[in-house]
Amino acid sequence: MWLLTAALITSLFSKKICSSLSTTDLFAALFFVYLTINHLFLSPINAWGRYLILLLLAMNFLSLRVILPAYRHIGKLALFIFFLCGLREAHIGILQLLGMSASYHPRFAMTGTFFNPGPYGGYLSVAMSVALYYIVHYYYYFMRCMRRILSRQMWIILRPVIWLYPLSVATFALSFIIFFGIMSRGAMVALGISAALIFWHKKSFRVKVVKMVKTHRKKATLCALLLLIMAGGTGTALYSVKKGSADSRLLMWRISCNMIVGRPLNGYGYGTYLGEYAQAQAAYFRKHPDSAAIEAAGAPEFGFNGYLQIGAETGVTGLLLFLLAIVSALIRLVKKRDPL
Repeated sequence: MWLLTAALITSLFSKKICSSLSTTDLFAALFFVYLTINHLFLSPINAWGRYLILLLLAMNFLSLRVILPAYRHIGKLALFIFFLCGLREAHIGILQLLGMSASYHPRFAMTGTFFNPGPYGGYLSVAMSVALYYIVHYYYYFMRCMRRILSRQMWIILRPVIWLYPLSVATFALSFIIFFGIMSRGAMVALGISAALIFWHKKSFRVKVVKMVKTHRKKATLCALLLLIMAGGTGTALYSVKKGSADSRLLMWRISCNMIVGRPLNGYGYGTYLGEYAQAQAAYFRKHPDSAAIEAAGAPEFGFNGYLQIGAETGVTGLLLFLLAIVSALIRLVKKRDPL
């Protein structure tokens, strides 16, 4: 409510709101309106609990879109809060690992404040990616500021980097301690891709790699082959360590795709995934009674794949609006050349 109140006050005095609107906002708004219509008129069940969460998320999105463009340095404050949240989640995970705090799932030692290690690992991968970018790209600036502080230019302490840089290091370090123990494969892949992009975006690193490839082609080719072999071995290992979980995910994705094919336009209705998945899974095994995948079958409350669950519940219409919002946001960020 405080965020919404701040947005309402800002909207009365700021002239930057209309100029900051984008196609991403349009697609996000259309997605929210479509989900509302789907929930009210197309869903056969009462899913007000989930819709309330959606409504709160929409209010937060709208509030931030009003506040962030209106104030020049508010982004630094948002980043500070983001690092604090990541640090807090990592701290909770360490306490759970040490047995000093209970997790939110009886089968797993670490879940943070989440119900499952999957989303917890996903959250930490995002926090670590942002922290790693800040560590890599603001290192020299932070060191220059520290040298000026040591030379008794104490006013430098007011610069945001003095507070954000140590916080980013702490967030990455604490998260790294427990990250691989969570065993979230998707989070590991996401962090690996993010780290590669972060270092590639660093001009000095990119120049060195290009120079090495041009001057040492054979060594560069050998390194590329070794990296591919390592990636393949890592992928096989990640699958083998939690084979049952991976097979379960593959089965869920297959049946979710069948659900989308069954009702492609508007889906089965917002909030219906659990019940409709159970029926679709039963229908699948009636057609394939000898399938080995029956050992991986379960009764999941969530699809563990946001895209497929949106497609199953809201059809291709909802999935398309969701993808358009994401793609337009990525295009805008690339044009702005702001990786953070």
